[in-house]
Amino acid sequence: MAIANLKKYENAFIIVSALIIALVSTLPFFSGIFKATDNAANPLHNSGFIINRSLWYLFQSFISVLVFIYFNYRWAKYITPGKIKKVFKVLLLIIYNLLLAYGMLWAIIFIAKYTVGNPFGVKLAFIFYLWKFILIVPLAVLFAYVLQLVVRSKIVEIENYKLKEENLNIQLKTLQDQINPHFLFNTLNTLSSLIRLEDKSEGLKFVDDLANVYRYILESDKKKLVDVQTELDFLKSYNYMLEKRFGKNLIIEIDISDELLSTLIPPMVFQHLVENAIKHNELSQSAPLKIKIYGDRNYIYIMNDIHQKADRSNNLGLGLPNLIRRYKLMVDKDVIIQQKSDHFIVKLPVIKP
Repeated sequence: MAIANLKKYENAFIIVSALIIALVSTLPFFSGIFKATDNAANPLHNSGFIINRSLWYLFQSFISVLVFIYFNYRWAKYITPGKIKKVFKVLLLIIYNLLLAYGMLWAIIFIAKYTVGNPFGVKLAFIFYLWKFILIVPLAVLFAYVLQLVVRSKIVEIENYKLKEENLNIQLKTLQDQINPHFLFNTLNTLSSLIRLEDKSEGLKFVDDLANVYRYILESDKKKLVDVQTELDFLKSYNYMLEKRFGKNLIIEIDISDELLSTLIPPMVFQHLVENAIKHNELSQSAPLKIKIYGDRNYIYIMNDIHQKADRSNNLGLGLPNLIRRYKLMVDKDVIIQQKSDHFIVKLPVIKP
């Protein structure tokens, strides 16, 4: 919830709460209606008198509660020195509330005199309103300070959430930036070999595909999630460059059902996992590396054969931890890693749109 919306709901909550407090304090007078008659000589038994007085008591109680809530919730801080001890601050607030109560008490009696009247005299009216204030003022003041604590807590929560989101975005961008340099290094090496060993048309086609792939990479930096169909389309384009790098030494099979194509996935995940499999395994004509992408209702699986490289000195161990953190940062779901004797599986949780 944005802070602006919080302020809007906060005002509505104050008004409704003030009305409830005023209504509760006036209920004893409204209850007298059930015993009253239209033509009773005694005002306390006359239904018209009781209704008029009850509505007046409800109105003035509502306004009084509102004034005390807003005074303690918003206005008192502007007339209370900030750099004083807490005990003196509390005493000042008590004095302010007593002065406000005294002033409002006489203001209500004065307004009543020229509107609904004070049928039992000013002295009895003062005592009556005083007892009402003894009831509603502490409730209004208590409500104001409880609300203040709740709203402050909520604002801190919102600010912390914003800071957390900004921090997550920074972390996510850092993780994405770790992927792109590795990809660029591999593709430029392939392009260099292609230009030297094959004809010009193949080199130009590779450059076109490389441009399309990098366009997708640049666009994906602006997105947290893409649909699986889009990611597979990108992987198919990217697979052309892999074929130029590895020929028949690499086999990629895709078997994703139609219902999974509209689910979501962090961009570049398939490419990253394919690169990760290539990085950690030997590729040869006699033992090609097979990578299969398939899924069920809960997970998308990326499985590859294991042909472990003899030399693992270049293995920095950043790939899969980065992927796991990307999922955790974006969707708070866990990636499952399974390694068996002959194959390696990464299980990506299905993210519903």
